[in-house]
This record gives sequence, structure tokens and C-alpha cells, in this order.
Amino acid sequence: MKRTSEKKLHKELAMKNEFICVASHELKTPLTALMLQVEMAKKFMDAHGIEAISPKKMQTLINRTHQDVLRLSRLVDDMMDISRIHSGKFSMNYEFFNLEDYMEELKNRITSDKIRWTVNAPILVKWDRFRIEQVIVNLISNAERHAKNSDIDINVGIGGAHVYISVQDYGPGISPEIHEKIFERFKRGEEKNSEGFGIGLYICNEIVKHHMGKISIESHPGVGANFMLQIPISTTLQ
Repeated sequence: MKRTSEKKLHKELAMKNEFICVASHELKTPLTALMLQVEMAKKFMDAHGIEAISPKKMQTLINRTHQDVLRLSRLVDDMMDISRIHSGKFSMNYEFFNLEDYMEELKNRITSDKIRWTVNAPILVKWDRFRIEQVIVNLISNAERHAKNSDIDINVGIGGAHVYISVQDYGPGISPEIHEKIFERFKRGEEKNSEGFGIGLYICNEIVKHHMGKISIESHPGVGANFMLQIPISTTLQ
């Protein structure tokens, strides 16, 4: 019994250490970029005065700072979600809403010329609207980050008692050997373009599982990646 308790304690400590290591790694990049931008702006203002900064440079600085702050905020939210998952407090707020209207609202908020939306889902679903948006936004962000300059196709349709959502990019793709790995906690692929996988996709997988659905990927090097969601129309459906 004592040996079992010791093993459990060691496992919990290892998980906490892993969590701290990943958190430090994920937060370092945007935090470093933010610090450099602020330091460079401060040095310039100390040397030339704030009046010397042109409106265009000021706008660029504010935009970059804003993006890094948003990224930090998303990472902190992800860390909190992982903590909730580990503690069993990762809850969903299911409600009925019109999926087609919901997707139109999402489309209006995510403005990008590279994203092509095809939505044919005039149906009521019973989901956690915030969490499903979190999944879709994460998949879009991954596509934008790993498949730069690629178009992104988002397709939403109905089949039987399920809704099917796919997010397809046409970038470098992901080797089949690591398809399952990228959905695991804190796991990444061995390829260079897999940097960043390890938190977001794990949380996406947990959200989809809480909706009694599945998330999968079709991808090969050089032909892009297609992330697919299959979610029951209602969480009460078995």
C-alpha cells in the first residue's frame, strides 16, 4: 500500500514538473518578443523623444504588442484549462443554438481573405458554444501558423445525427506517424513544422470528447492537413 502511494505521488510530481516545463517553454516566445518590442521602443524614445515616432511606426508597434498580448492571454487560458482537466473540473455549458447563425457570427469575427467558408447546417445543436469556438479558432490558428500563405477551407455539414466540421490547409503537411501523437498531452511531432502542437490540440481533443465526438486528421507531407470534427447534434444523443 505504501509503495502504491509513493508511485502515485511520484507520478503526480512528474506531471506537475512536466506542466511547469511546458508552461515555461510556451510562454517564453511571446513574452520575449513583447519585452524586445517594449525595450526597443523605450530606447528610441529615450534617445529621440516620443515625437520622433511616426504614426505608422506607432501603429505597427501597437499591433505587434497587441498580438503578443493576445497570444499570452490564450496561453494562460490554455494552462488553466489543462489544470481543470487534470483536476476533473473541466466543465461544459451546453445550450441549444442555431449552428448556421453561429457559424456566420464566427465568420464575421474571424476576418481573413485566406479562409473560405462552406456552411450547410440549418439545424439546432446542443453544444457549449464557447468551447466549440475555442476548437475551431485553435485549428485555424494552427493552419495559419504552420501553413503560411496557404488558403484555409472550412466546411460544415450534417450527416445523420452528427455535424461534420473540417479545417483544411494546403501547407507542408504532417507525417502519418505522428497523427495520433499530436493530440496527446504536451506531445509534439518530430518535424520542424510541428512546433506549437502540444497544448492546443490536446485541449481541443478533450472538448470534443466532452461533446461525445471525435477529432481526427488526414495529412501527408507536402499536401497539407485536414482536421476533422464529428460531433453529435445534441450532447444527449448516444
